Amino acid sequence: MLRTLRPGPFKFLLAGQGLSQFGNTLLYVGGLWFLQTVSPWLLGVAGLVMAVPAAISYLGGGLADRIGARELMWRTDLVRGAVIVGCAVGVIVLPAAGVILVLLGLAVTSLGDALFTPSQLALLPRLFSSSQDLTAGNSILTGTTRLADTLGRVAGTTALLAIRLVGLFAVDAVTFFASASFVRRVPKDERALDVSPRGRRHVWSDLRQGFAYSRRLGWFFKIVPPVIVINLALSGGMITLPILVQRTLHASAPTYGVLLAVWSLGQFAGAFFALLAGGKQPRAVCGTAALIQALALLGVALGGTVLAAALGIGIAATANSMSNVARTTLMQRLIPAEARGRVFGLQGTLISVANPFAAFIAVKLALSVFPGFVWILVSLPTLWLAVLYWTLPAFRLGTDEANATI
Repeated sequence: MLRTLRPGPFKFLLAGQGLSQFGNTLLYVGGLWFLQTVSPWLLGVAGLVMAVPAAISYLGGGLADRIGARELMWRTDLVRGAVIVGCAVGVIVLPAAGVILVLLGLAVTSLGDALFTPSQLALLPRLFSSSQDLTAGNSILTGTTRLADTLGRVAGTTALLAIRLVGLFAVDAVTFFASASFVRRVPKDERALDVSPRGRRHVWSDLRQGFAYSRRLGWFFKIVPPVIVINLALSGGMITLPILVQRTLHASAPTYGVLLAVWSLGQFAGAFFALLAGGKQPRAVCGTAALIQALALLGVALGGTVLAAALGIGIAATANSMSNVARTTLMQRLIPAEARGRVFGLQGTLISVANPFAAFIAVKLALSVFPGFVWILVSLPTLWLAVLYWTLPAFRLGTDEANATI
C-alpha cells in the first residue's frame, strides 16, 4: 500500500479528490437539511436538479478521452468554485433566495461530478503499471473519498447551524479551488489527445464509437441494468433519509448527520477490506459483498431504532464499497484504454437518467407507505446483481478477459 502512495501524480489526484469530496458533501448534507426544513417535497426537487446535470456523464467521458482526463478535471473544479462563490455572494445580497441558491449549488456540483468522475476513472489506470497497484490505488482513492465524505457529513448539519448557508458555499468554493490546484500538478497525458484529434473527427463521432465499444464488451449491458436500479433506489433512500430520521426514528439533525457519517465510514472500511481481498476472485468479492449488502439494507428498513439503522447502514456501506472497488478495478482492466472515459461515462449517464424519477417516487413512497419501504426496494436488485457476479464469465478466473485476480 505504501508503494502505491509513492508516485507523485497519484498523491496529487488523491489530495484533489479528497478536498473536492469534502466540500461536495458539506454542501449536500447542509443543503438537503435546509431544504427539508422549508418543505419535504423540496427534497424531490433537489434530487431532480442533481440528477439531470449528472446525465451528461457520457459527454464528460468523451471529453476526457478527447482532451485528456487531467485537463478536464482541474478546469471543471475551477469553474465549479467560481459558480459557488457567486452563490455565496447571492446569499449575502438576497437572503430570501436561499432555496434557489442551494438548488443551484447542488446542480452545479452534480454537473461537475458528471465531468470529473469518468475522467478520474479513466486517469487512474494510467498512473499504475500493474493490476495489483491499480487495485490498491482504487482502494486508497475510494477510502480517501469516503473519509472526506464522513467529515463532510458530520460537519454538514453542524456547519449549517454555525456558519449558515454563506459559510457552506464559501467552504465548498475553497475546496474546489484547492482541488483544481492539486489535479493540475498531475502530468498531462499526451496520449489522450491522440484518440480523436481536433479537426479530424467530431466529438459526437467519439461518443458513437464509445457506445460501439460498450456493446462489444458483452458483459457491460448485463451488469448495468441492476446497477442502475440499485443506484435509483439508493438515491431515493438517501434523499428520504431525513424523513426516516424524523418520522420513524424520532430523531433530529445530528442523528441524520451521524447516520450519513456511518455510511461514509462503512464505505471507507469497505475500501480497506477490498485492498486486503486483492488476491481473491472477482466474483467471490463482488457476489458475497452484494449478498451481505442486500440483507443489511433490510435491517435499515425494518429495524425501527437508531442503533438498528446505524448497524444496517454501516454493514451495507462496507459491503457496497468492497463490491464497487472490485468491479471498478476489473472494468478498468477489461475496457480498452482509449475508450475508458466514454464507457464509464455511459454507465454514469444511464444511472443518472433514472435518478430524477427516484427522488419524487421515493418521497411519495416514504410519506404514503412508510419511510423504510424505499430501503427494501434497494435490497431486491442487489440480490439480482449478486447472482450476476457469480455467473458472468468475465468475472471468473481463467477466462481470456479476466485471467488475473483483482
